[in-house]
Amino acid sequence: MSRSNICHAALSLPVALLLVGCVDPTAELDDLEELDEIDQIGGAQQALTDGVPTGPGGYELAFEVSTGDQREYFLYLPDGYLQNRAQPYPLVAMFHGLGGSAASFAATLDAAGLRDLANQQDKIVVFLQGTLGLTITQQGFWNLGSGGRDDVLYTQELLDHLASELDVDETRVFAGGHSLGGRFVHELGARDPSRFRAIADVSGFYGTPAGEPAAPPAGTLLPVLIVHGAVDPVVPLAGGPVFLPTEYNYTSWYANDDCTEPTNRLLSLFWDIETTVCRAGTTHPIIQRVIVSGLDHHWPRTADGFDASSEMLDFFDMQ
Repeated sequence: MSRSNICHAALSLPVALLLVGCVDPTAELDDLEELDEIDQIGGAQQALTDGVPTGPGGYELAFEVSTGDQREYFLYLPDGYLQNRAQPYPLVAMFHGLGGSAASFAATLDAAGLRDLANQQDKIVVFLQGTLGLTITQQGFWNLGSGGRDDVLYTQELLDHLASELDVDETRVFAGGHSLGGRFVHELGARDPSRFRAIADVSGFYGTPAGEPAAPPAGTLLPVLIVHGAVDPVVPLAGGPVFLPTEYNYTSWYANDDCTEPTNRLLSLFWDIETTVCRAGTTHPIIQRVIVSGLDHHWPRTADGFDASSEMLDFFDMQ
């Protein structure tokens, strides 16, 4: 589907979502040619749920949601993956931006070193495919539920499915997203905070002046990492008529997590890291916001002075 067709199809979406896909060519699509580097991809065309492989590698798989909605997803099992090992594997769920796809996002993050890091850290990574796309190479967006395309339900059911088929540590399930995928990760954390150990939003947004995520219960204590470019032209750091400011992402989770500790800041030439450690009993979740100098709407890599892939997985490990 062409980008112009995506923009036409998205006319019924809120203006905020439309702008993410139609004003800025998403970074993920630039790396689509790298898809051939993802090994062991097979065509899953039948409208059924595929069995989940248990050998190391990358797999394109079909999944049917209980509503009858058919999706594909890309699953990556690290080198040396073993079923029923003594220590189960953390699972990281990743969500692409509007106009991107599971495949293009996987290619982008593979180029950014995520695959090597997942191998080193023994993490399972799954790239989910958003609404509009039936296959992992089709463009899509994240839908909060209409016409049977409920992406929150899709995420919940797919994660349950993977946990039942793989050696997943269900106490260490994480979610990360880029752009509109970052917005969707906030929604997942707000609606289903007990499912995730931590979430990460890169170049995303918490909500719009017209609507915010469902409010999680006060004292939720969900660790959140927020990474944003200082010169992002698509989702401006300071917000505006379409998006709430990035600071709002940070302060909203700060309030929801009932934090009382002071905020720490660490400044460098490349980034401004603001961290709040919230203390409640023996639980110490962290709410962290990173502003990357000179970064636009792309996923930050080492050349930008900040490696989002490495920092995201390290942040998850700290929780």
